[in-house]
Amino acid sequence: MSSKPVFCMITADTCGHCQNLHKKWEPIRKAINSLGTVELKEIKLETMGSKIPNTYPAGIQKHLQWFPTGLMFSRDVWNNASRAGNNEDMTGLKMEPTTPLTAEGITGWIKNNVSKLQNKSEDESKSPAPPARELSRSYAPTAGSRKVCREMNIIPRRRYW
Repeated sequence: MSSKPVFCMITADTCGHCQNLHKKWEPIRKAINSLGTVELKEIKLETMGSKIPNTYPAGIQKHLQWFPTGLMFSRDVWNNASRAGNNEDMTGLKMEPTTPLTAEGITGWIKNNVSKLQNKSEDESKSPAPPARELSRSYAPTAGSRKVCREMNIIPRRRYW
């Protein structure tokens, strides 16, 4: 069994940012796999409010605040959470929403953070902050998400602005 940390990219089919990421995902996937430092897991949800499928640890759900979400967990945390009936909190690292959704941006984040994850002991690791609120259809983007849209050259949907 591998001892590599696990990097999860979680997307939702109804998210505009995720749809744009899917269009350019193949080179990003190849770049992540060519690093050789993490095991890649791709989780696609139908909607932004969907629950994580049962084939993945349920502890991932509490880390979802925006889409797409990149999460990285140590192998020990992933294996413990994957065991049937284990409801322990999953501690790990969350990719910042300002990280460019490019091969260079995502692999750069992984390179900068994989050593932090490997050097942390279970007692010292901190869980990312739980979501302040549940995502819902009434989600209104912030100035930060507008900036991300401009940086990615995404035309925002009018109903949100």
